[in-house]
Amino acid sequence: MSNSQPILLAVDLSAGSAAVIQVGVKLAVQLGVALDVVHVVTESDVAESRQDLPKESAFLDVIVGNRTWDLQEQIERVSGLNPPGCSFQVHVFAEGEPSGHILETLAKEPYQYAVIGIRHRSRVGKLLLGSVGQDVLLNSPVPVVAVPI
Repeated sequence: MSNSQPILLAVDLSAGSAAVIQVGVKLAVQLGVALDVVHVVTESDVAESRQDLPKESAFLDVIVGNRTWDLQEQIERVSGLNPPGCSFQVHVFAEGEPSGHILETLAKEPYQYAVIGIRHRSRVGKLLLGSVGQDVLLNSPVPVVAVPI
């Protein structure tokens, strides 16, 4: 009996996200399952984007729309494959860590795997900045596929 639970792909749209997308899409296609793509917009992203928008615009809606379109475009461009089903979730938050939102998403729905990108950081960097990848790896309720970026 095959597992039809989707795969969660957490991606930040950085330069290294292409490798993460390729792995996530290939895994979803190989397993014949849907791919849920999650992107967390940070407080600094919101501040940067707000400067470029007219004051009267619903800037959060614009940010979410733009990021969703960017995710769809990057998945199509990078993968060359179409996952059986693909949904996009763009989370906007004002405080906390992206890992908390990723872990919350993993806890809400039954996923087969989570696919994330990980960066090498020095011990001091981890101490000062923390690590989204490390937090997800250590606290995920499902197996995590970690892609070096």
